[in-house]
Amino acid sequence: MNLSVYLPQKLASELSHIAEHQNTTKNAIVKEALEEWLMHHSPRSKWPVNFFNFEPIKEAGDFSMYRKELGAPKEDIL
Repeated sequence: MNLSVYLPQKLASELSHIAEHQNTTKNAIVKEALEEWLMHHSPRSKWPVNFFNFEPIKEAGDFSMYRKELGAPKEDIL
């Protein structure tokens, strides 16, 4: 989706300078900033940001293999 946004000259100049310095595009910076803003202002923002950025620890292995060791419940609790 294309979106046109008016930026004051000072902000546009700073954005251009940062994009050039970071060797990236202005679009990439604006997209990243908007994603972060939405993360903090959308209804799901009640959850910590780290929750949505979770990456598993590969060295920990697959814990689901331990489920095989669990037996069935001895009685129906309901």
